[in-house]
Amino acid sequence: MCFDPKESLSKEFEMTNSGEIAYCLGIQIRWNCKPKKIHLSQEKYLNDNVIRFKMDSCHLVITPFPIGFNLTKVWHQLPLKM
Repeated sequence: MCFDPKESLSKEFEMTNSGEIAYCLGIQIRWNCKPKKIHLSQEKYLNDNVIRFKMDSCHLVITPFPIGFNLTKVWHQLPLKM
């Protein structure tokens, strides 16, 4: 059986059951009970704000680092050029 957060929260707070949650505070929530995983995404929130602030026609720029690049302590030890 999948963990039911509504059951746990209803013990602490007054709640009503409106069905399975899909969005909360701009975060999309998807459940997968077999591997017991929850996927949280802010893609819709970000896309809505891009349109809201009229940035949907802006030109994209490639970032200087590859996607998923992680800084290590070595980067912090490099001498600064001034």
